[in-house]
Amino acid sequence: MSELPEGQVPELQRPRCAYVSKSTGAGCLAYALKDSEFCFYHDQRPETVAKRLKALKKGGKKTNSHDGLVDWPQSPIDSLEGLRNALSRLFNAGAAGELATARLTALASLGNALSKTIEGSAVERRLAELERKVFKETKED
Repeated sequence: MSELPEGQVPELQRPRCAYVSKSTGAGCLAYALKDSEFCFYHDQRPETVAKRLKALKKGGKKTNSHDGLVDWPQSPIDSLEGLRNALSRLFNAGAAGELATARLTALASLGNALSKTIEGSAVERRLAELERKVFKETKED
């Protein structure tokens, strides 16, 4: 077994939080902070409370999620050609490892939905034009 640096205690020997629930009588199972008998959640010292509030406000938001999309210019995609260009850029960024797989998957799904919307809009425009022509021809007869 490897030796620990001086002053460090193996995890299993670290003291547990001293908090005991008033309703159940169960003790907290978290490890106590190094300079406290309580864990991060139960320690009531002002500096720990401030850190806990900051952590709660931050809530799971990543502060370092700067991937390749941060510097991309934002522009509307209103044609299949524009969508093709955007998907090409995404493909290249993903292949270069600049985007997380989950982000690529979500954007590909959105791209698919957008292509259907663009195609549907084009069909609606063509249909409306045909209806105008037919209505115009029937009116002239």
